[in-house]
Order: sequence, then C-alpha cells, then structure tokens
Amino acid sequence: TEGYLGGFSKNGDALERFNLHPVYMTIGMVIFYAEALLSWRTLPFPHSVNKYIHAALQTVAVVLSGLGLKHAFHYANSSDSANLYTLHGWLGILTVSLFYTNYMGGIVIFANPYIDGAIKATYVPLHQFLGLFTFILTCSQVFTGIQEENTWSEACEYGVDRHEIDPAMFYYKIGKGCKISNGLGIVVFLLCLTTLYATTDLMIG
Repeated sequence: TEGYLGGFSKNGDALERFNLHPVYMTIGMVIFYAEALLSWRTLPFPHSVNKYIHAALQTVAVVLSGLGLKHAFHYANSSDSANLYTLHGWLGILTVSLFYTNYMGGIVIFANPYIDGAIKATYVPLHQFLGLFTFILTCSQVFTGIQEENTWSEACEYGVDRHEIDPAMFYYKIGKGCKISNGLGIVVFLLCLTTLYATTDLMIG
C-alpha cells in the first residue's frame, strides 16, 4: 500500500490505518500460518519441540489477524461506512472464526495433560483437516481482498481503442499499484500450492 494507496500508519488517518489491515492479515494468516503448517515437516527437531514451535507461530498469526481486523473495523466505523457487507467480509469473518476455533481446540486438546491420549489421537485428523481447509480459505480471502481493493481504487482501470484480441498488448497500461497487488496474489497462490504439497502425503505414480 505504501506509495500507491496512501501508505499506512497505526497513528495516521482512517485510510492509513485501514491499509494496515492487509499487511497484518497477510503476514499473520498467510506467512506465519504457512510456517506453522510447515514446521511439522521442515524443522529437524523432535515432535515435542515442533509442537511448541507450531503453537507459537499460530499464536503470532492469531495476534496479527486480530490487529488486522481491528484496523478494518476502525476504518469502517470512523468513516461511517458499513461493516461486513461484502463477500470478502463475510467469508473473512467465517475464515478467522474457523481459524480461532481450531486454534483453541488445539490448545484445549493437545496442551491439556488430563486429556486421554486416545482422544488426542482421534482429534488429530479433524485438527489437520480444519487447519489445511482454513489455510486454503485464507489464501482465497487474499484474492478477494485484492480484487475488492483494486475495484474500489480503480487501480487496474485502463482504456482501449480497439478489441482486445490479445489482452497482453495493453498490459503496459496497467498501473504499478495494480501490478504489485496482482503480483502479490500470484505469490500467495504459489505459496498456498507449495505449502499444501509439502504438508500432505501426495502420492504420484
């Protein structure tokens, strides 16, 4: 957002504070979430150590996503705009709610020494499924958020003087802000793809 959508600041005006929303949500719910999922497969530590690393990374994701939501609601309330009326808003709240629920479930089940081992083993597949499903939803929310912001700001608008038989001929007219945001979407897509591949036992051949 810096340089293209007004920049961001936690002590700035409403728009500058709102622009922290995609920053916090992407760092927390995409980067830290992905690292938390990968911690089980990529870190050379015992299971007991990886468990705490996984929980710590997810906790950071919880905190950052909470800050991201705070700035989104602050912008809407301070500018007399409606809250949660777009598909991005609805699915975003559902995604974060599912993430928080699975996070708390993991804490209650796996960190509780009084929970029977058989119950923990039974809960593992559900916890893993919800974790991967929520990560996919998170990535999809990045896409809808980028599309929503590009539409509102008209960052990707450009005119043409003939039929676009080859749309790439006019890509030079796309603004830098649009190219950066669309590029971020592609990076998140690739991160989602590679993270899911690395965290699932996909057998080919």
